[in-house]
Amino acid sequence: MSKQKIKDIKNEELFNPPQNTVTNNILPALQITFIILKLLKVINWSWWWVFSPTLIPLGIVFVILLVALFLTVVNEIFRV
Repeated sequence: MSKQKIKDIKNEELFNPPQNTVTNNILPALQITFIILKLLKVINWSWWWVFSPTLIPLGIVFVILLVALFLTVVNEIFRV
């Protein structure tokens, strides 16, 4: 395989990364399904549970960012 072909393959992977199926397909479909079911009164859930496919991943990211911020601040405080 030529060097140019290898370079083209690497560039293609860089600009077209593989998509995560769970976050890009299943969660939005689940979210839309829950909203439709709630509006049609098929389910009698709280709106918090209806929006849980969006809120739970956002909450996880928020907690990770808080932990990273906390560790950064602690590292700066105790740096000698």
